[in-house]
Amino acid sequence: MKTTTYKCDRCGEESVGDDTIGLLRVAVGVGQYFSDYSQRDSSEWCRKCRIETGIEQPNKNTPEIIPIDPLPTLEEMVRAIVREEIQNQ
Repeated sequence: MKTTTYKCDRCGEESVGDDTIGLLRVAVGVGQYFSDYSQRDSSEWCRKCRIETGIEQPNKNTPEIIPIDPLPTLEEMVRAIVREEIQNQ
């Protein structure tokens, strides 16, 4: 099984398994442009960092990405059922 960890290059916030922090590859550059030389770099920033720096404007029509709680494992569900049965006796 593969697990993908998404990490913002600016603030370091991480999301495991799905991109709940809304990463987007953006070109970020500071400096001067010379006709014979230009350097480009890109990094992946989360939506919060893009809004804080003014790269992206908050859109009221776009819902915020809300992380969901992970589903319980089979073992956790069996334990919960056993606990309920013991309490009901």
